Amino acid sequence: MLTKDERILLDNCIDALNRLFDGDSSVIDLYYVMFATAFAFMSNPMGMSFEPAVRELREIAASNAPPREKRDLALLKTDYLRQQIAAVLRCDAAENPKQRHHPKLPPYLED
Repeated sequence: MLTKDERILLDNCIDALNRLFDGDSSVIDLYYVMFATAFAFMSNPMGMSFEPAVRELREIAASNAPPREKRDLALLKTDYLRQQIAAVLRCDAAENPKQRHHPKLPPYLED
C-alpha cells in the first residue's frame, strides 16, 4: 500500500504526462516532475523505474528538435513508466479503496 505522499506524487506524474499529451506543458516541465518524483522514491524500489525516463527526458529537453517532436519522443520514451505508474495506482486503489493512506514513519519510530 502506498503512503498518501507516494500516491500524490504518482498522481502528479500521470497528470504531468497528460498535460504534455494535451500540449499544456513542455518536456522540461515533465522532466522536473519526474526528477523530483525519482528523488522522493530513491529509497523505494519504484525509484529505479524513474531513472531511465529522467535521463531520456533530460536529453530530449536539451535537444534542438522542434517542440512537437520533443513532445512525441518524450511520450514514447515514458510510456512504459506511465503504464507502470498506472498499474501501481490501480493496485493501490484496489488494496485501499477508501484511500485511507497512512504516513510512512521514519525507521526509528517503527516497531
